[in-house]
Amino acid sequence: MLAVAICVAAGACSGSSGNGDAAPTVCPPGERRPLVAEKLTRGEPSSPFTVAAGEEAWASVVEDADYNPSALFPSVATLFLIDAGAEPQVREDANGLPIIDDPAVPEFDAEGEWRPVTAEAGEYRLWSRRGPRIEVVACPARAAPG
Repeated sequence: MLAVAICVAAGACSGSSGNGDAAPTVCPPGERRPLVAEKLTRGEPSSPFTVAAGEEAWASVVEDADYNPSALFPSVATLFLIDAGAEPQVREDANGLPIIDDPAVPEFDAEGEWRPVTAEAGEYRLWSRRGPRIEVVACPARAAPG
C-alpha cells in the first residue's frame, strides 16, 4: 500500500508536528535527483517516475494557473498518486459528484511548497483534476527518528 506523508516547505520546511518533533524537510538541491518536471493536463497522469530503494520522492506544485491566493478559500491543485500502469480512479456519488479513489498527496498551501510522497520502491505517476506544472525529485531516505 502507498504511504503518503506531509510536510510544509518552500525549499526547506520549518515548523513542528505538534509534539515537539521537527517536520521532515526536502533534501538540499545538490542531493535531489530530478524525476519529473512537467505541466499536467487535467485528469491525465504525468510521465512515469521511479522511486528507488533507499529514496524518498518529493512533489511540488510549481505553478497552478487556477490558484488564486486572494480567494475566500484559496487552494492549490491536489495531486493524486497512482502506479505507473494505472489510470485515475474517479467515480460519481448518487448526486453526480466525483469521488476519487486514488491516494492524494496532502494539500499544498501555496505554489512552490514541497510534500514528501513516501512510497515503496516502484514506478508511479501523479495526476490532478487541474493542470498544474509539477516537479518531482528523489532524495536519499533518512532514518526515522527513534
